[in-house]
Amino acid sequence: MVKLTDGVDAEVRRGSESWTYIYVTLGFMLTIEAGIIALITPLAFPRNLIVYSAAGTFTIYLWLFSGWFQNKLIGWKSRYELKARRSNFVPTLVVALVILIISMFILYYV
Repeated sequence: MVKLTDGVDAEVRRGSESWTYIYVTLGFMLTIEAGIIALITPLAFPRNLIVYSAAGTFTIYLWLFSGWFQNKLIGWKSRYELKARRSNFVPTLVVALVILIISMFILYYV
């Protein structure tokens, strides 16, 4: 008989497909961050490296060491894999461009 006070120990082990997805998205995100930081003109040599190091460290922490964020990434991936293919590419592209422009303005005025 199982009581409500009994606990269960569980451990998540990711497969090679999940780790491949995590590493690929990490590479894309670091590349996007580097591109955005390089586009910001007021950040001269020492400041751009400091900003990129801080952003890169935070990104690497999220992608490789945060189990919660890894679960979110895999959840988003599986949600979009199961979704029916429709022609909603244009609204998604518009949203992505708006987010990119807003983030560039935020980084520009920091």
